[in-house]
Amino acid sequence: MKTIANSCFRRALGVAVVSSLLAVSASAQAIFDDFNGTAVDTAIWYPRLTSGSIVQNDDSLIRFTTGVLTTSQRAFLVSNSINNNPFAGALTITFDNLTLAGTPTADQPTWGNAFYAAVGRASTDNGAALDNAVAGKYTAVGGDYITALGLNVRKSDTATLLQIVDRGAANHTTASFNLSGTPTDIVWTIDGTGGIGSWSVMLTGATFIDTGLSSASGSFIKFNQAEFDASGTSVSRLAFGAINVGNVVDVTAVTLDSVTLSTVPEPSTYALLASAFVGGLVIYRRTRQTRR
Repeated sequence: MKTIANSCFRRALGVAVVSSLLAVSASAQAIFDDFNGTAVDTAIWYPRLTSGSIVQNDDSLIRFTTGVLTTSQRAFLVSNSINNNPFAGALTITFDNLTLAGTPTADQPTWGNAFYAAVGRASTDNGAALDNAVAGKYTAVGGDYITALGLNVRKSDTATLLQIVDRGAANHTTASFNLSGTPTDIVWTIDGTGGIGSWSVMLTGATFIDTGLSSASGSFIKFNQAEFDASGTSVSRLAFGAINVGNVVDVTAVTLDSVTLSTVPEPSTYALLASAFVGGLVIYRRTRQTRR
């Protein structure tokens, strides 16, 4: 009898927990790519460029290179997944072994060679499979985005800056920070839970000049979940790559060793899992009482 009851408990608890985990995974999606292989994994990414190349080979690096010296030339990847929602649970995005090369134009402090990343929804994206036209909207958090939070690392001829772009459909704001150099690793956390939007960035290989620290944080108000909606489908993608900001003297080249996007569930998720356990326990106790 005891064995049967225990088996019932395990089955009931397993069903409850699996159901809870499925509810969690429906609201958020993890991504990991170590770029190990000879081609971009098109099950994860949609590659897009206006010029240049996106190359992945057996050294486990991905290389983005713009091919023309004019402004806004870019090479980047967009996630096929649309469930990258920091309002359902904080997102942590890690870019490992970053390099940023190229020669910026002199005496143009707002121009330069840049690495960029963004989470959000671009215009015309209704959640269907990406094509060149829609993917092309996922540039460096410009006006083609409906809503997004962007991160840019840009080298001008005099400085290296990290910028956080907070964009909604109406307008955007940009927070700029001077860096001691190009970071080799970036850990970027975006948290839209609890009604207050916050971000944090932790760097390896560089510091924020104003504080001397390797981390910084702030808030966002324009990036919002409501504008993820595309006729009833919630759409939020991750995009990242290389871009010329203004004209450059030598093309922008970015390499990365790996990219990871993970989700920290909000407190209600833990409550859901706890209720699953309690529910399983109740079933177990009732089964024992019935069999006595």
